[in-house]
Amino acid sequence: MKHIRHFLCLLLAGSMLFLAACGGGKDDGALLSGGRYVETDVTPPIEGRFTSYMTGDGTIVCLGEGLKTRFDSADGGDSWTEKPAPGRDTDRYQFVQGAALLPDGDLLVFLQGEGFVKIAPDGSSQPYAVGEIDKIIADGENVFVSLLQAFGDRLLMSYSSGGFAMQDTRPGGGASIGQRRIDG
Repeated sequence: MKHIRHFLCLLLAGSMLFLAACGGGKDDGALLSGGRYVETDVTPPIEGRFTSYMTGDGTIVCLGEGLKTRFDSADGGDSWTEKPAPGRDTDRYQFVQGAALLPDGDLLVFLQGEGFVKIAPDGSSQPYAVGEIDKIIADGENVFVSLLQAFGDRLLMSYSSGGFAMQDTRPGGGASIGQRRIDG
């Protein structure tokens, strides 16, 4: 038993010396350069919560809560340009549930009790008809939009009303279980 403890102590001491010798060299980062995670701060100069989008040309568009402020960055967040925002002089967009930046620069938002609204870059707006959701709102029910994303000329919407959850794609086919094509 004494010899086993002596052998284990020597093995431990040798392992520690080996590790110390291997770890004492210069670390030039060559082993880690392929797997490093680099974080870049792209925070716009907006106070409070904001939503961000990336356009097709790589511009980052950030909209503040209530669509009161808008900042764009064409250089990956190094500098920001303030542009007019549709909610700057109104409280109409205070309760936006979902928003998507469309390829043409328009913004599609869902407003509680009002439905979908398409807002042009100049601030003008018009209703955006989504037949099934418009009918639910007309019947006096609440709709909660949990997801609204634009993929080119297609939209993905996920919403719930009256305890039922739906996922819809608009326009085009490719419908599957749990998704329905809607035309509005």
